[in-house]
Amino acid sequence: MAVIAIGLRAAPQVILITRYTIPILLNALVLFGLARVYISPPDPQPSRKRYRRVWLFVITQSVLFTYFADLLASFLHFFIFKSVYRNPVIYEHWLALVVHCIGASAAYAFGSLAIAYAVQKNKNICSYVQSFYIISVILELSLLITWIDYLKFYSDTKHLPAIEYAHIAIQSLRVICLAIGSALLVCGVTTTFVRYDSHGNAAPGENSPLLNDSIQYGATSEDTTDTTDTTSDDDTHDAKDKSPSAGMGAFMKRMYQLGDVLWPRGSPRLQTLAFFCLLLLLVGRYINLLVPIQLGKVVEDLSSYSSPWKHLFIYIALRFFQGSGGLLQVVQNIAWIPITQWTDRNMSTHCFTHLLNLSLAFHTHRKTGEILRILDKGQALNNFFQMLLFSIFPTVADICVALGYFYFKFGGVLSLIIASVMFLYGYISVLITRWRTAQRRDYVAKDNITRAIYTDALLNYDTIKYFTAEAHEISRYTTAFKNFQAVEKKVIASLYLLNMAQNVIIVSGIAAGTAVVCAGVAQGRSDAAELIVFLTFLQQLYVPLNNLGMIYRSINTSLVDSEKLMQLLSEHTDINDKPNAVAFHTRQPLIKFDRVGFRYDSSGYALDNLSFKVPTGQTVALVGESGSGKSTILRLLYRFYDVDAGSITINGVDLRDMQQHALRRLIAIIPQDCALFNESIAFNLKYGKDDATDAEIVSAAKAAQMHERILSFQDGYDTRVGERGVRLSGGEKQRIAIARALLKDAPILCLDEATSALDTNTEREIQAAFNELSQGRTTIIIAHRLSTIAKSDLILFVQDGRVVESGSHSHLLSLNGMFAAMWKKQVEGETEDGDHLPKLLNDCSYCSGVTCSRCSNCGKCTSKKCTCAKKGNEDDHS
Repeated sequence: MAVIAIGLRAAPQVILITRYTIPILLNALVLFGLARVYISPPDPQPSRKRYRRVWLFVITQSVLFTYFADLLASFLHFFIFKSVYRNPVIYEHWLALVVHCIGASAAYAFGSLAIAYAVQKNKNICSYVQSFYIISVILELSLLITWIDYLKFYSDTKHLPAIEYAHIAIQSLRVICLAIGSALLVCGVTTTFVRYDSHGNAAPGENSPLLNDSIQYGATSEDTTDTTDTTSDDDTHDAKDKSPSAGMGAFMKRMYQLGDVLWPRGSPRLQTLAFFCLLLLLVGRYINLLVPIQLGKVVEDLSSYSSPWKHLFIYIALRFFQGSGGLLQVVQNIAWIPITQWTDRNMSTHCFTHLLNLSLAFHTHRKTGEILRILDKGQALNNFFQMLLFSIFPTVADICVALGYFYFKFGGVLSLIIASVMFLYGYISVLITRWRTAQRRDYVAKDNITRAIYTDALLNYDTIKYFTAEAHEISRYTTAFKNFQAVEKKVIASLYLLNMAQNVIIVSGIAAGTAVVCAGVAQGRSDAAELIVFLTFLQQLYVPLNNLGMIYRSINTSLVDSEKLMQLLSEHTDINDKPNAVAFHTRQPLIKFDRVGFRYDSSGYALDNLSFKVPTGQTVALVGESGSGKSTILRLLYRFYDVDAGSITINGVDLRDMQQHALRRLIAIIPQDCALFNESIAFNLKYGKDDATDAEIVSAAKAAQMHERILSFQDGYDTRVGERGVRLSGGEKQRIAIARALLKDAPILCLDEATSALDTNTEREIQAAFNELSQGRTTIIIAHRLSTIAKSDLILFVQDGRVVESGSHSHLLSLNGMFAAMWKKQVEGETEDGDHLPKLLNDCSYCSGVTCSRCSNCGKCTSKKCTCAKKGNEDDHS
């Protein structure tokens, strides 16, 4: 017993602290687990691997048995050898062992209840069970090694009392059981941990994997995808959202593909700067090692009454180079600025280029607000690598250096304590942060929705005012913001919980480590200088150790934030140039649609076996009801989509064999709604020809009858047009579109209902400009107002994606078919509205109804009653 007393006097702090710490930490974990199980919702998709309950039961009972055996042996020895325990040191040790056994047994008992409750409620507790067993084995192993180490140091183990052999044997058995359980849980050897029904069958949905085949880094498994209460355009990409893009493997694979964007391979200067920064990083690690050692030398000089000035000067000089404000860090940060700017510029340009190269199908489904938010979050990719290089690597290096120094300077016990604390800190940080990942993902989703509503409201300001929908939009935004704040509250609260857990572990590590060093100082094995070195080193480690959790959270945030950007960058570009695509050019285009079939989705064909030609220099008009496929024809001609069947050719060359830029340079288009950039009028005009001179711009504006109007503005051609041209009228925007098309001087002209939103007078003025613009060009016109296409060489009536009628204006009227019926409705409507056309359609005795061809000037029948100067000129009648 004297040996025991000697050993206990040598290390009362370490042994007692460890004995009392184990039950406290285990019960804290149990309370945390119970709280998590209680507040977490049931698995919506319990397609997870569950651990077989029989294995967990056997392991738990084995561990509990070791605690009961330890407790029983202690009490028996206490009652048999009462006189021994009159020694206060031995009694204090015995009491700590009893508290350890009872407290740990209670933790395992309540932990079993938490597991049973979680299984009953179908809640995921696998990560909690893993962490509980891993932390238990670390704590018990630390206690075992510490106890054996001190007993060996002070006595020959052959003379130890039998009770000590019993305690060591029981403790070893406990560690073995916990190690086996931890290995099974971590490796996932067991396949099911399920709840059974009354017939012995597994409950539904509880017999499939817990984790994906590749465990994800910084992300939860599939069921933690974005959950939103508002339908998003991303709904069409759910399959992509659920892909394991957030996994570290997939993430790093994508990063490798972006290597040319993220690493300046073509710039030796930037590469040299990068290696210089890495060298400064390594020097900084060496200085961090020297600082506490040098301070220890100063203390040694003071203790021996020697002159401390030399060592003090070196210490001050080292501190001048150390830290975030030290010379090394400042030089490193300044040297890294050009690399950061290069990476940011390249990444932003890459994303912008990728967006412009995506197909129209993507852009018709996207939400501008969400895309902008995703691009903002894309900065996380650059932050990830900066944190990896300048935060993770230095932290890991400092920890490894510290552990090595502690091992050689203070022995294995202190190194084991510090290593255990660091492992626990990192493991708990990762565990809780993974739990927070789903909350963070939901937080980002709700934030995107809020931003999208805000942006949509600004883009649709006019519509909101037209329908007095301010209250509705404010209600939508308020509801979305409340949903966002509800998730934000959970994210912030879980962060505070994480900080508390980290602080408990750090304080426990400082207490245990300081106790070991103080014990060495008290025994004369160490001096006060070494205590100062240890505390200084520990203080240096505290900052990166504390930052370790923040770094992991930041990396996890970067991974989550960049997840949608990675999905965006992974969006497939549907329309691509062939490797041998030709840069086709012609001034005499002949367009041919040959049995073209196309559909946007599986709902049905938008175009079905469509065939027609547009001869060189002629005008073909497409008319028909809305949704008949007219605009689709122009989209296919521009090759925003590829045909599903048939072909579209220009002078016999298939569009799919042309370079897209070459094809689109052949075509000028004037859309129904001409969207302009929020720049000057001159900027928007030069979009037709970026190297146009001022004289060419003025000439095009005059031809479009817009020059005088532009000069009436205060800033003339430098007048900003507002968002999408909102400061200009519809007619003014159309004239700018005409001038832009004139500057482009393309051989193919497309007019997509270019006058449908204009009044009659403006339409006539614009029509005159159109006539001049289409001279000598192959022209395709889409129109609802049939009077605007009466002069077309060929009119095609499109219905359900097919051409059902074709011919000249007069020929189609003579057919008395769909075109004639549409013409009749429009003529009658114009007459009823008081327009210039007289109501003679049914009164003409010369033409018998709808076959009547009327003068565009006087409205009378050209066959007999028309007496104006234009009579007899078929091209001037409609």
